[in-house]
Amino acid sequence: MRKPALLPLLFVAIHAAGQQFPALRNPGLVREFYATRAGELFWFDRPGSDSIRKAFWRFIGNSRQFGLDSSRYHYSFIREMALKDGDPADSLAARSYDSLFTDAVFSFCKDLHEGSDAFDHPRNDEFASVAASTDRLLLTELPGITTASRLVGLVDSLEPRSAGYLACRQVLRLELDSGRNEKTLNILRSSLDYYRWIAQFGFREYIVVNIAAARLRLYQNDSVTLEMKVVAGKPSTPTPRFSARCTEVVLYPYWNIPRRIALKEFVPLFRDKPELAGQLDIQVLDDHERIVDARLLPWSKFSGSWFPYRLRQVTGCANALGVIKFELTDRYDVYMHDTNLKSAFASGSRYYSHGCIRLEKPFLLAKTLLGAKLDTMYLAECRPDQQPSRIRLPHPVPVLVVYMTAEADTRGAISWYKDVYHLLTK
Repeated sequence: MRKPALLPLLFVAIHAAGQQFPALRNPGLVREFYATRAGELFWFDRPGSDSIRKAFWRFIGNSRQFGLDSSRYHYSFIREMALKDGDPADSLAARSYDSLFTDAVFSFCKDLHEGSDAFDHPRNDEFASVAASTDRLLLTELPGITTASRLVGLVDSLEPRSAGYLACRQVLRLELDSGRNEKTLNILRSSLDYYRWIAQFGFREYIVVNIAAARLRLYQNDSVTLEMKVVAGKPSTPTPRFSARCTEVVLYPYWNIPRRIALKEFVPLFRDKPELAGQLDIQVLDDHERIVDARLLPWSKFSGSWFPYRLRQVTGCANALGVIKFELTDRYDVYMHDTNLKSAFASGSRYYSHGCIRLEKPFLLAKTLLGAKLDTMYLAECRPDQQPSRIRLPHPVPVLVVYMTAEADTRGAISWYKDVYHLLTK
């Protein structure tokens, strides 16, 4: 086949030989890929291209087995040309098909490695510089692919190998074979997506808080070394999904009451009974951080939109944060902490907080992260009137807060959890 002239890449739907082609999902990457080839085709008009196309088609055709959606990868166009021997007779159509194959490879590999943006999970820039760039890897490795086996090896290398991911994928395949309902399949797809998103970072030590399970796991070298129950946010004040770093622990923390909570809950309470501020160990502070006697304030003048003070609860075992707090770098003002309400961990449905994450075993987590440099007796004594003290972790520890209603346990079995926030049923 005669090589087509070097035409500008097609980034919008076009018509070639009577065929309408869809818009590319990754036009910038496709442009960069062909720039390295001086515009020459990759999927057509070269030795072995038929077998390479068929190898990639097998991945696309089995998208459901990976928990992915084949419609994101130009399914009908890829199928048409993968199963047809030889190249298109029309040079413009050949170039269009070639671009679609390349675009589909980028989309499929990114979804397989990083997680699909078709699902709602906590994508942000917290670890953007840490994650291996699938784009850069493909731009580097794909041009050198000359055989079907090398393409298969490249794609296989991008799929996670964590025990949780593999267990979840195995269950998905069994569910597909048994013809289970789409709701169950979507739950498994969402969980696979979370596993991919977590695995791409390659962290050696990290914490995963699964809100749906109300459980925290500390992973070290991909093994769970510590596990505990947590209390998460009420459905009316849900714990957000996010990624952050835990940078330090605070011993005997104040609870600096968020303004929305102060205005909604405490100002109306103290309007009726100002003496409750003292009984709850809550201090009122002015703009100069001076403590004001709550009993002398004109509470009847304060409203849900005007309160020229801030509230904080004094340190100690009566504090809502308990005696230890784990600082996180998230943008939601959410942190992990001890609690003075230990009975909540006995509940089967642990959703009572304003959004922060209460820990069942905060001392054990702190000792693990700090390398046992923690005086737990000092904390257990609940000393009154202690000033907060901060201890920096030897290194920041990633914290990934997710929402997986299907999750593999440490034995590889899948546990199912209620969709308490109704995120998968909307």
